[in-house]
Amino acid sequence: MDLRNLYVPLIAGNRNYTYIERGANTALAPYVRCYWYCESIPEEYDSLVIPDTCVDIIFTVNREGSITTTFCGVNDKPEVGHTAAFLTERKVFAVRFYVWSFSILTGDTLQNTRNLYLDADIYMSYYVNEIKNNICIDSEFDEFINISNKILIKQIKEKFIDSNFMNALYHVLKSKGNIRIDTLADQCFIGKRQLERLFRTRMDLSPKQFTNLIRYQNAWRGILLSQDINELVLQLGYSDQSHLLREFKNYHGITPYEAKIFAYGMEKTAFR
Repeated sequence: MDLRNLYVPLIAGNRNYTYIERGANTALAPYVRCYWYCESIPEEYDSLVIPDTCVDIIFTVNREGSITTTFCGVNDKPEVGHTAAFLTERKVFAVRFYVWSFSILTGDTLQNTRNLYLDADIYMSYYVNEIKNNICIDSEFDEFINISNKILIKQIKEKFIDSNFMNALYHVLKSKGNIRIDTLADQCFIGKRQLERLFRTRMDLSPKQFTNLIRYQNAWRGILLSQDINELVLQLGYSDQSHLLREFKNYHGITPYEAKIFAYGMEKTAFR
């Protein structure tokens, strides 16, 4: 099921001016949110990672030929910091998966991975090793994408697709996260306990945590588009403006005003 017409997750923005995102090929697009790339830059910058309902596999390549790999689990809290300048050359190649599609490619559970950075070999050892054998510091971003596309297209396993899980995802994304869990269970004709197990196993998130993240992401999109806050409150089912602003800061780490400044890079943001 291709859910991209219902929901497109957003990041906070990136202050590394070499950062690039590109889409996967048509066959992989329902599973891969994007590929991304950046290089080391000789200056420091603020960094902000927000919950984007995705998981990443990151390859960091340095001039000496060393390649480190990292699996980034789904986040439900922001990570703010300050990135120091890198004086030695390095490149970062990465693939970002929708959190719900990762198990379709691997057959693995994502339980106990939330907010963690782990060795990528644990989850996709074949993919990780093939990429490591085919990239180096001189590799270009397009080369990485082409290699990755060829490997990942073979990883899609329809036997790992659960119709109940996909149906639940559809209803959550269609409602923009504005849905009660008992209503969701009724719409999917499954019990709340089964729904809980499906979400925990596939995404390491409860149904409530997932719906809240989807609602927050839709609020973030509306804020970026300068949509009226009161309209977002009504559209997304927040109890009032204070509720939206409080939940937004909980996930984003900063206020909507500061978040827009950071996203558009107009000035340095003071995190608090």
